[in-house]
Amino acid sequence: MIVIPNSQVRLLSDVPFHLNYEHVRRFENESDQFTYFNSKPFQAFNDLTYQREETFIKVPMGYDKLYNYNYLMYQNKEFGGKWFYAFVTRKEYVNPETTRIYFEMDVFQSWQFQMEWNPSYIVREHRTRWNVDGTPVINTLDEGLDYGSAYKVVSAEQYLPSNGIYYLVVACKKAMHEGMTDTYYASVNGLPQLLVYYVHPFFLNGGSVASNLGGISPVEDFLAVLYTQTEAVNNVVSIYITDMLPNNPIYSNNSLAFATTNFQKVNLANQLNGVSVSTVFVTDQDYGSLNYVVGDKYDGYDEVTESKLLMFPYTLTEIVDMRGHKVTYKNEYINNDSLIISILGSLGVNQKTSYTVKDYLTGDLTDDIIKYQVNQEVGLINNDPNDLPIFTDLLGAYLQGNRNTLQHQKTQAITNVVTSTIGGTISGGTLGTLGGPVGAGAGALIGGTSALISSGISAFQQIQGMNAKQRDIANTPPQLSNMGSNPYFDYGNRLTGIWIIKRQITAEYQKRLTDFFKMFGYKVNELKLPNLKTRESFNFVQTSGAHIVGDIPQEPLSALKAIFNKGVTLWHGDFIGDYSRSNNEV
Repeated sequence: MIVIPNSQVRLLSDVPFHLNYEHVRRFENESDQFTYFNSKPFQAFNDLTYQREETFIKVPMGYDKLYNYNYLMYQNKEFGGKWFYAFVTRKEYVNPETTRIYFEMDVFQSWQFQMEWNPSYIVREHRTRWNVDGTPVINTLDEGLDYGSAYKVVSAEQYLPSNGIYYLVVACKKAMHEGMTDTYYASVNGLPQLLVYYVHPFFLNGGSVASNLGGISPVEDFLAVLYTQTEAVNNVVSIYITDMLPNNPIYSNNSLAFATTNFQKVNLANQLNGVSVSTVFVTDQDYGSLNYVVGDKYDGYDEVTESKLLMFPYTLTEIVDMRGHKVTYKNEYINNDSLIISILGSLGVNQKTSYTVKDYLTGDLTDDIIKYQVNQEVGLINNDPNDLPIFTDLLGAYLQGNRNTLQHQKTQAITNVVTSTIGGTISGGTLGTLGGPVGAGAGALIGGTSALISSGISAFQQIQGMNAKQRDIANTPPQLSNMGSNPYFDYGNRLTGIWIIKRQITAEYQKRLTDFFKMFGYKVNELKLPNLKTRESFNFVQTSGAHIVGDIPQEPLSALKAIFNKGVTLWHGDFIGDYSRSNNEV
């Protein structure tokens, strides 16, 4: 549709609009709009000749004088004082005094004040980025944008639940300290059990630990007694190291505070020199959690202007134990301003410790106990064995007395594998693929040879085995029934506790995404009214099926819907295209 310019016409220059409608100028009212266009250089004409079929007007001015004029505004007597706006699409020389001006209506400038919005599906737009308290507004919709292939580490903190104190846990069938009784603790938190526990605190760099129970011997002295006491033989079920106990003691002012209702200082006699060592005996087990406040969940990350860059996948927090366990958390789903780590410990034949982020995705729950329980699903559970070796009479005697036999069996197992592989490759591989009698004969020949080889090796191994048995009599080295995993590596290299690691995309991709979000806002995918003016300088809006109504002819109305469905930047001042400007919320 075109409205005929049959009254006043003004040709304008220096109008920074384009008929692709990627950038448009939004005005508050028609008066501001007219003032803006009236400030541009113009040539005014009246009662011009209009050609409807080809949409042009003839103006009484030479072509060269109109070279820089790229826009026009005009009136039609049927519409009263309303101004219409149009792009100059082409100028054509007619004669030295006449030029044809071809034009196309600017539907946005001509009808923007007649547009009325109904709720529409908003694909993306500029949204509020920050809450009044400075925290980022949550927006987690996947943008589908490249953010690189690697994260940089912006913060890493090692957390030791007991401030650098570790516990050697000894699980026994019965108590073995001085003044002991045959009392068994048959239930722990309602769970049947028939074990007793000693927990011996120690520092990795040695020395004794002071406590409210009194002085506790160095761990080396405790182990020396443990491995020389006859009561320990076949009594110790498990020995392992942990850094978290149930009802974990608190270490402060260079002293460890045990709950006296759960722990008791006891002495174990050294049967070699008669000197006793002090340790801690568990008299009862109460289970509870320990909370560690790391700090603000967004501390440590690079400062950003676009709040979405603080969401996953652009930032993340990890809990890592450096032993193969890692859990990733999305900061926006932590229902706290602070990052709080909750730790649960236990006693048993093996260590088990869990680390979770408090209030992660549990904002709708009110019961703290249920929160802890639910969070175990997304926590780091460390139940790797940190076992130390255990001596036993029965297994030790068997292993010590059969060292050479076991070595022989290992050699035979390796040989069997190699022989089987060779036989399978020869008989079932290259020659086995030959067809007919020749192939069958060759395969049989090779198979027979392989059998002879195997038979010869077996005979040799039998002789070797008999010789090994003879040497076993004189061979009685100490053997171990439980070598555990490798706590010596973990603790020797101080890979203990957990690490709280914060990661962020690299500066290169931060810059790319910052520019993109500044220009085009965030993905929304909501049914709502569009944000047409919520920023200082410009707003981007993209819809799907824009629902616009108003006193507008059908053709320009359809064009307006298409503009917003494609995506358009609405500029709020005479600085179209200047993305260097501040564009904060208003």
